[in-house]
Amino acid sequence: MILKPVRETVENVKRSSEGDIGVLSAKLIVDNKANVLLTPLCRENSRSIFNKANIKIFKTVSDSVEENLRAFFD
Repeated sequence: MILKPVRETVENVKRSSEGDIGVLSAKLIVDNKANVLLTPLCRENSRSIFNKANIKIFKTVSDSVEENLRAFFD
């Protein structure tokens, strides 16, 4: 798997929206052309969107960004 370095972050403005926040957030991630998602939880509707977009999903191991990145790359 080839990963590009992160060059920007995107604020999840959908988190305060009404409706299925998970699906709205998933669409935001797809629209920003992510190829990998590290997350503690991914529900079925969001997972379906990520699968259709060929985005790999990895479950995080802690609240620490550093630990999760280390686990992902190991």
